[in-house]
Amino acid sequence: MAPSHPRRILGLDPGTHRLGYALLEERPGGTPRLLASGVLTAPLSRPPAERLGRFFRELESVVAAHQPTAIAIESSFFGENARSLLRLGEARGCALALAGVHGLCTHDYAPAAIKKAVAGHGNASKAQVARLLLRLLPELAESGPIGPLDRTDAIAIAWCHLLETRADGREVRMAAAAAASGRNGTAGASRRTKTPPCTGAPASDARRLVEAWRRRRR
Repeated sequence: MAPSHPRRILGLDPGTHRLGYALLEERPGGTPRLLASGVLTAPLSRPPAERLGRFFRELESVVAAHQPTAIAIESSFFGENARSLLRLGEARGCALALAGVHGLCTHDYAPAAIKKAVAGHGNASKAQVARLLLRLLPELAESGPIGPLDRTDAIAIAWCHLLETRADGREVRMAAAAAASGRNGTAGASRRTKTPPCTGAPASDARRLVEAWRRRRR
């Protein structure tokens, strides 16, 4: 049965000590809406299996409360050492198991692609991404201190998936980058963003999203 609400993406920034999560809901003709976000933590003194089990149970509560339609995860970064990759793989396994249990599709995005979706280029720092998300998402700005960057990393992952799966995705990304930086026009973003348009929602819907971002910055 199709969900009775718009697309909701659960973004996950996997880890075995801290796990960031975020729920973004797609709003036709407007910016995505942040429904929930946070960071799950578990003591490093506990065995990995116990920590991952705790994360799984807490994420199940998030899924039950918000009913996401898909899960987006940051892909493995092969520059990490072998031990870090092993731990990251365990955390990703937890997220994949969650998707399997609840019948949700999963989508992987490289760190550079996630940063590019928010900031317009793949070399932005995590702190820069967090500052841009504060400008783009009123709910995040109104929620108080951001807290650990694992939270905004998860929001960025969900944001990336929503933009990548909309029609005219390149135009939407340029508008987001322009709105966040406060620049006039999108010429600079155009030079940085070379991803071809994605298939998905009608182009007119994407144009309404662009205009909504522009009105927000006036």
